[in-house]
Amino acid sequence: MRFGLPYRFRRALGMLLRHARTCRTRPRRNEGEVGFTRARPWYGACLIPPANWYLRWLSTGVSILPTRQWLDWECRLHAELSGLIAQRAGRRHLLLPQIEGEVLAAILSSPAKDVQHKDRALRLAAAALVQAHQHSVLCPDGAFRPFSHGDATARNVICEVGGGRATWIDFETIHDPRHTVAWRQADDIRALIWSAAETTGADAYGAICNAVLDSVSDAAILSELGRVAASGWPNVYHFAQGSLSLVQHRRLCNVLALALAERRPQGVCTLSGNA
Repeated sequence: MRFGLPYRFRRALGMLLRHARTCRTRPRRNEGEVGFTRARPWYGACLIPPANWYLRWLSTGVSILPTRQWLDWECRLHAELSGLIAQRAGRRHLLLPQIEGEVLAAILSSPAKDVQHKDRALRLAAAALVQAHQHSVLCPDGAFRPFSHGDATARNVICEVGGGRATWIDFETIHDPRHTVAWRQADDIRALIWSAAETTGADAYGAICNAVLDSVSDAAILSELGRVAASGWPNVYHFAQGSLSLVQHRRLCNVLALALAERRPQGVCTLSGNA
């Protein structure tokens, strides 16, 4: 295969990038209070400048926020998007209350969950993401812009299927504001689709695309997603978000293109559907 080795090499680098975390999340229980702590390790500040240089070199359109900006940004977004009260605790720590539900990636990869449960969770996550996109927020550079996540993967959203709620978390990464709103928000949708596809077989790709796209109505975002489907060559950061083989990636691009071409308001598909 002509591009097999470079593709595999990029995929391996993407997996390394995924595990090179500058922030860690741990459960917390203190005097009956249950929640979790997000913290930058002491060496995190040293990793961010080279990491951002690397992300710019890859033309990812995202960057990692410095610690002080990240703490302020995450507190603000939790309050505005989910109504959660996040508290700064020292120079590198953030305290968050307990969020009911399960991480979407865990739901999608669990053999104990039926396809209807997985489909519902994915639809809740997509709807919550699109709803968050409707908010204009004060960005770290002081400008008000429509929200975009920057790393909207299935690992960064908690779904409470029984309660019909999904909560997006982990706002450490931010999109480059020089990109259009449609590009930034379409990049979030792409990240959700690709990371969800990583946890399933290829026969569920069509169901994944339909479950996510059923929440998307903005023509500019759909147009940007069409460009994603036509490009067919992910960068290393994309692999960090959703690691697929070349065959899987091309299959998903084709399925996404078909789903975009066949958008119908009445089109409903569950995760048991075939691509």
